[in-house]
Amino acid sequence: MLRWFTTLKFKIVTVAVVTGVLSAVGTAQLVLVTTRDDIQRLLMQGDSDDSERTAALLATKMDMLQGTLTAVARQVQPAMWQDRVAMTQFLTDKPAIGALFDSVFAARADGEMLARLVKSVPASGLPNVADRAYFQQALKTDQPVVSEPIIGKVSKSPIVVISIPVLSPEGKVTGIIAGSLTLESTSLFSEVTRQTHQTGSSTMIMNRSGILLAHPDPARVMGSAGDEPGLMEVFNQWHSSGSPIDTDGKATLSNGYLVSMAGIPVSDWVLVRLTPQAVALQPVAAARITAWKAAAGVGMLAAALAGILALYLTRPISELR
Repeated sequence: MLRWFTTLKFKIVTVAVVTGVLSAVGTAQLVLVTTRDDIQRLLMQGDSDDSERTAALLATKMDMLQGTLTAVARQVQPAMWQDRVAMTQFLTDKPAIGALFDSVFAARADGEMLARLVKSVPASGLPNVADRAYFQQALKTDQPVVSEPIIGKVSKSPIVVISIPVLSPEGKVTGIIAGSLTLESTSLFSEVTRQTHQTGSSTMIMNRSGILLAHPDPARVMGSAGDEPGLMEVFNQWHSSGSPIDTDGKATLSNGYLVSMAGIPVSDWVLVRLTPQAVALQPVAAARITAWKAAAGVGMLAAALAGILALYLTRPISELR
C-alpha cells in the first residue's frame, strides 16, 4: 500500500481529485462573494425604503392632526375669547379632537388658558402658557406650530404640543387652539415602535437636537439619541453635518448594527431604526451556509468522478507494470 502511494498512477488520480475539489470550492467562493454583496446591498436598500415609508406614514398622521386642529380653529367665534363657558362648550362639541389628542386647550394671546379638555372631559387646571416657546412662536405666524418635547405643566409628563393660531378679522392673532400628545403613551408612535421591536429591531423618533420623542423603552424618552448603543457614530456624523431632515431614507452598517434613517415630512423629526447586524444580515449568513453545503456536495461528487475517471485512464500503467 505504501509503495502504491508513490506511484505515478496514484499521483495522477490525486491530481484529478484535488482539481475537482478546488474547482468546486473556488467557484462557490467566487459566487458567494458576489452574491453576498448583492444580497447585503438589497437588504440595506430594503431597510432604507421601509424606514422612508414609515416616516411618510407618520407624516400623514401629523398632517391629519394639524388639519383637524386647523378646521376647529377656523370655527372659533371672536366672542368666545371672552367667555370661558362658551369656549369649553365649543371644544366639548368637537369629539374628534378629543379622540386624537390627550388634551386640547384654548389660550388667549396673553397666554391665559380659557378652556382645557382631557380626553374630551373639561379639566379644572388652566395654567398660563405665555412662557412656552411654541406659544410665542404661534403668535408670530399663521401656520401650525409643533413644539419641542417639553414637560407638561399639569401632567408632568413629556409631551409635544401642536398649536394653531387663530386670527381676528383684522389679521391679528387672538389666541391659539392646541392639542398635546403624551410621548410615553401616544398612539402617534407606539404602533411603530412596538411592531419593529418585535422583529428584533428598534425604532426611535428623535428631533433635530437628538432628543428622543419615541423609544421602545419609555424610560428612554427625552434622552439623547447619541447614547443609544450602535447609533453614536452615525448620530455624531449626522449632527456634525447640521442635523439635516432628509426625507430620503439612508442605511449604513455601524458598530455591529444596521442603521437606517429617514426624515419625517412636515416636522423636524427623524425616524431611526436600529437592527443588530446578525439579524439584519441573516439572509446573507443563510446563503453562505447553503453555498458551502452545495460546494461540499459538488466538490465530493466532482472528486469522485475525477478519481474514477483518472483511475480508469491510468489502467494501461498497471497493465504495463
